[in-house]
Amino acid sequence: MPQNVDHAFPPPNLFVVERRKEYRLDIKIPVVVSGIDSKKLVRYEVKAVTKNVTRNGACFELTRGLVREGSTLTLTLGKKFEAKCRVIWISEGAGNLDLLGVEFVSVKGQWVLYDIK
Repeated sequence: MPQNVDHAFPPPNLFVVERRKEYRLDIKIPVVVSGIDSKKLVRYEVKAVTKNVTRNGACFELTRGLVREGSTLTLTLGKKFEAKCRVIWISEGAGNLDLLGVEFVSVKGQWVLYDIK
């Protein structure tokens, strides 16, 4: 006997089209982020962990207020990779953290998604 269905089929979000420019891979990678503090104007170097990455950028959390949208920073992955980055967006993260999206401006070495097209 059929059961009553009280929801729409297909679900409204089933056929959502991804409109991002690049494929994002949800992966945690330990990186070092360095630059100039936007308020104190002193150099910083902190450890961070990516939330997701693309061929040309990454998303990770940093201490709130450390950087501003449009500012530049350096992201390194051991001795194998270094990128000068531009902060594209910032949103509020957990606790006292900001969630940042950065785009690579110049790179040395191979990033984790170097061959995905």
